[in-house]
Amino acid sequence: MSNTSLSSKQSLAEKLRELYEEIDRLVVKIQSSPFDFPQVSMLESNSGANSLAISHGELLRLKPGSPTILSQALERTAIHSSNKGIVYIESNGKESLQLYPALLEEAQRILGGLRRIGLKPQDKVIFQLTNNQDFIAAFWGCMLGGFVPVPIALAQPAAGIAPTYSESNGAVSKLHRAWQMLEHPIILTSQKLTASILSLSALWAIEDLGVATIEELRANAPDKNLHHSHPEDLALLMLTSGSTGMPKGVMLSHRNLLSVSASTAQMNNRLVRKFATPSESGFG
Repeated sequence: MSNTSLSSKQSLAEKLRELYEEIDRLVVKIQSSPFDFPQVSMLESNSGANSLAISHGELLRLKPGSPTILSQALERTAIHSSNKGIVYIESNGKESLQLYPALLEEAQRILGGLRRIGLKPQDKVIFQLTNNQDFIAAFWGCMLGGFVPVPIALAQPAAGIAPTYSESNGAVSKLHRAWQMLEHPIILTSQKLTASILSLSALWAIEDLGVATIEELRANAPDKNLHHSHPEDLALLMLTSGSTGMPKGVMLSHRNLLSVSASTAQMNNRLVRKFATPSESGFG
């Protein structure tokens, strides 16, 4: 497994925001003009009987013993690819490498912190994080404990944060609707943004706004007692932009995310074999 690079020039929040908005536009279009979308057609076969026109992709080939939940994937990667990791690229071009064993330990510390404040498996955690390394560590901390991260994409993709939390704007309204829809989950942020997010209590006229900082969670001892999730358990909740009202949730299970990862690797390996072998590329 090679090192993975994440650049702050296009933050995770920006990528998620683009995806949410595209999903939202599609949902709205389907609701308004459902007959504009192609339906599965009935084709007449040679025998004269009707059969469904179905397109199947290539069979997903999983190796025996492949991980079935995300926490297993991180644990195995930390063991078998201990000299590999994630390269974080800052806006000034500076690079820093975090090896997978270090990521696992950081996630275990965050797990300990989340449990310490009372979270239980399948509890939701809204992310208001601007730093890619914070985001990745918090995501895996949630995976280790069976918690469900809910990244909220905000109004300024370059900075990855709302223009201001002191007044009502599109980003703050979306955050409020998501917080209400999810029945008041904790909001995970950084120390730099804590005061601004706590100020939402006055704006929303509420008293039960729970906020935790990534720095406080990291200060805990590593918790190695990992929650054993099930493949069909909810792992990630992605919300649409909410431009048409309440955000719509896209529920992704451990099986969903691992299948996407495995199928992407399978397709990439197939392309490498097809285009990069010495006999076909002309090299070697």
